Amino acid sequence: MKSSLFSVIHVTLDEFKRLLEFLENALLNSPESKKLCEPEQLSLQLRQLYEYLKSIDFSTDKPVRYIDESTVFSFIENKDLIPEIKSDVVKEIIVSRFNEICDEVSKVSGLGFDSLLTKRIQQRLNRALSIADRLIRIAINPKADMFPNYQPFVFYKTNRDSYLFKVKNRYSGLGTCVVLDATASVNEFYKLADRSSFSRIALVDVPQIRQYKNLSIYKAKGFGQSRYAIFNDEDVRDKNIEQYLSFAKSLLGKDDKLLIIGHKEFIEHIEQHTNDVRMFFTHWGNHIGRNDWNKCNKVMVVGWNYLQPIEDVSRIYGTGTGSLDLFVTKAIDSERVKQFRITQIVDDIVQAVMRSRARVISTPDSDCQSASIYLFYPDNEEGREIIQLVEEQFPQAQVQDWTPQGITHTKKKSKPEQNADLILEILESKIEYKEESGEEFCSWKDVREESGLRTSDFSKAVNSEYFEDGLAALGCRVEMINGKDKKFTF
Repeated sequence: MKSSLFSVIHVTLDEFKRLLEFLENALLNSPESKKLCEPEQLSLQLRQLYEYLKSIDFSTDKPVRYIDESTVFSFIENKDLIPEIKSDVVKEIIVSRFNEICDEVSKVSGLGFDSLLTKRIQQRLNRALSIADRLIRIAINPKADMFPNYQPFVFYKTNRDSYLFKVKNRYSGLGTCVVLDATASVNEFYKLADRSSFSRIALVDVPQIRQYKNLSIYKAKGFGQSRYAIFNDEDVRDKNIEQYLSFAKSLLGKDDKLLIIGHKEFIEHIEQHTNDVRMFFTHWGNHIGRNDWNKCNKVMVVGWNYLQPIEDVSRIYGTGTGSLDLFVTKAIDSERVKQFRITQIVDDIVQAVMRSRARVISTPDSDCQSASIYLFYPDNEEGREIIQLVEEQFPQAQVQDWTPQGITHTKKKSKPEQNADLILEILESKIEYKEESGEEFCSWKDVREESGLRTSDFSKAVNSEYFEDGLAALGCRVEMINGKDKKFTF
């Protein structure tokens, strides 16, 4: 519901850099591209913008900066030389240069292109056009009556990536309306929207009339719930399928119906390994507001829906008037981004619980039908906070620790192994985003800072055989930069 209230466009600074270098190369070496514009001037506006963004110094607690046209313009030299950026010209240059490269390769090899290679080239062309389209929609105003034709946007920086993005809310055009959202009280989106003086959303508390004495929540600690922990490779995935299916089977009686919710990629595989008619499956994003499984008396959640930080920051801007909301820009800090991440996971888990018979009122005092929920969580501060917030959403529910019965591949890990898992999860998230960002490596220092580990703890973790095995499974390696600093190469 929250994400449907606004639209988001974003492009990473690295994507911007790669597009800029491609355009500059095309204008230097491509006869066809030179015919489309003045080669010496077309990339100037984008180059000036890129250099300005790269030079911004962020404080650690304020990772965002509102960028308006006058701010950038003040840093630009040779203002009289800056031309208008035209979307159609940029796209023509990209297509023209791709065609030239294909022709040159074909002439050298003396061969044409097979269908697979042609498909790959088309995919890369489409990706380049997508980057150009997103960048221009974010930062360039085609209707401006002065040059450079910039328009306001937001720049967000993390240790992982830097983003240019723009958020536009949709609800401002809906007029007065009422939204009923059972998880509004826990989700940080509505809390911030209610406080923002520019928001058109008001959070109205209503009395909690529901009771959950008939709901039992079973929680098992020590189970990683990230994508990396659940299915970072085929071996891990297959072991987890065996493990979680054995747990599920141990929970089922003759008349039970169990709904299993998790990551789409994992659910698609685990569903293929059973034909038990008592089991039902769905994935994050497909579970919200559905009544398809309200006959299920049991729910098991496998894997938490961690989102990229840009998704959380976009939702923060979605609470106000979009990217132009300076109030929201000032309100963003690392702690608020963390709370958005945590409460969104809680929101998802509560929604998962409410797919079952727990959503059905069955007594005069508004208690639910009998239902049982089975949760796994990592034994760390954030994992415990998430579970506690979930428990608070169900007054009078019966909560108890749970030791799953079945095939268990999870063992008690040492502190260096737990730290190694944290580092590997960070690397995995970078690899997941590699297709979009194009980044082939990340610095040792950035990963250490993002992990929050002390230098000594980080060194113990990355020097262990356990970490080396995990690194190999991810397809990563450690390389030196200038013979001194280290980097992780994907």
